[in-house]
Amino acid sequence: MLTPHGYTFTVTARGQKWRGTWAVEGKDVCVSSAFGSARVPKGRKKPTAVAEEALKGLVDDWAARR
Repeated sequence: MLTPHGYTFTVTARGQKWRGTWAVEGKDVCVSSAFGSARVPKGRKKPTAVAEEALKGLVDDWAARR
């Protein structure tokens, strides 16, 4: 779903569902959620796949800090 901040999406990581938003800016995918944000180069992958990987990484980093 498109919001003013980008597209919303949900991933399953660590046995739970996590929500975030992503948007393409130039050659990067920008991901944001309540657990942090990341700007990742898209490369040849689809933006949705890059966003899902980035959100899972944000969740893992957040869980490691707890």
